[in-house]
This record gives sequence, C-alpha cells and structure tokens, in this order.
Amino acid sequence: MERTGASGINNERNGINSEETLGMNELPAGGEAVILSVEARGELRRRLIELGFFPGETVKKVLVSPLGDPSAYLVRESVTAIRGCDASLVRVVPKEVRLWD
Repeated sequence: MERTGASGINNERNGINSEETLGMNELPAGGEAVILSVEARGELRRRLIELGFFPGETVKKVLVSPLGDPSAYLVRESVTAIRGCDASLVRVVPKEVRLWD
C-alpha cells in the first residue's frame, strides 16, 4: 500500500522516507527546506495555506524568539511567526536532502 501525506504526495515514490522529513519546528535557525505536506486540520490548515505554507514551497527559519517559541519563517517573501506546536504540523524536507533524482 502506498503512503501519502495529507497533501496527497506519495513520499515513497518520490524517494523520501520518514527519517528524512522533519516538522518545520525542527529546522535549525537559518535552515531551509521544502514543504512536503500540511498535516494541520480545519481553520489552522486553511490559515497556513493562506500564508503560503503549501507543498512545494521553500521555507526558511529566520528567527527564534529568546524563549524558543514562536519562531519566524520566511515563505514567499513574507516572514510569519508560528508557534512550535503549529509548525510541527508542517512536514518538510531539508534542502540537503534530494527530493527527486
């Protein structure tokens, strides 16, 4: 059986295994990644997608607050602060990992 994320992208067919994906909150400061899926539901999912957090977009963690939460992310030329619990629902693949060969 093929596994797909909430976005409908078949991760196994694209050569991505679950060990290579992270929650967006796990990116280090300055780290860049490609959004693989948005696993949030309801209003939060709608809002994240409206802000530009959708599969295929590049995201960069640009700032971490002094207490560690929230963090600021650059996507589509806009910087948005997102709480860690919400950012963890956006699955990403770090830029160092190849999406397709």
